[in-house]
This record gives sequence, structure tokens and C-alpha cells, in this order.
Amino acid sequence: MVPDVFDKLFVGLLFLAIGVVYTVYPPWFDRFVRWVKSVDIDKEPDEFELSDGAVALIRYGGFILACIGGVVTLVQVGRLLS
Repeated sequence: MVPDVFDKLFVGLLFLAIGVVYTVYPPWFDRFVRWVKSVDIDKEPDEFELSDGAVALIRYGGFILACIGGVVTLVQVGRLLS
């Protein structure tokens, strides 16, 4: 039972970390996409830019991931402490 709790705790913390990164720092995602697009010979990396709606979607998705990760983490910590 304890390894199962630790596995779920790890997943919760991972979701929390990914969610916080996407919520707080979406320009990181923009730079990653530019780097991927720079591999394309026909398109310059500066031609690609995320729209405001895409940035908002990334932020909301990150917020939802952070909430899920936070809830899973709290539940698993509660199970460990009880």
C-alpha cells in the first residue's frame, strides 16, 4: 500500500510542477515551439508567434493541471499521515 501512495504522490507532484510551469511561464512554451519550427527550412522561427488565445489556453490548462496535482498530492499526503 505504501509504494502505491508514493507513486500517486509522485504523479500529483509532477502534475503540480508541470501545471505551475505552464501557468506562470507560457513564454517557455512559445520558445519551445519556435525551436521546433526552426527545423523547418521554409519557415523562419520568428514568423511563428502564439496568439493571445493560445497563451490563455496554455495558462488555463496549466492551472487545471496544477489543481489536479495539488488535490492528488494533498490526498496522498493525508493518506501517508493517517
